[in-house]
Amino acid sequence: MIEVLQAAKAGNAIEWKRRGGQWHPANDGCFDFEGFEYRVKPEPRRFWIVAEPHKVINAYHHEPTGLREVDEAIEVVEVIK
Repeated sequence: MIEVLQAAKAGNAIEWKRRGGQWHPANDGCFDFEGFEYRVKPEPRRFWIVAEPHKVINAYHHEPTGLREVDEAIEVVEVIK
């Protein structure tokens, strides 16, 4: 609860849901911790997969450099629900 309130005060995005429901943006600054769950909106993870035709070679947390001509860098962005 304290983490959510501090994050809201700092201007971070907050989300709410009914127990067992889906997350929604909390835009009004009012909180009902007895009736709803709240969280700081998570940031999607980003990473790169390096592949050559028909084979994944490696994954990186940063954009890879120095690739061979046959390699392809594919950026992956996590979808958060």
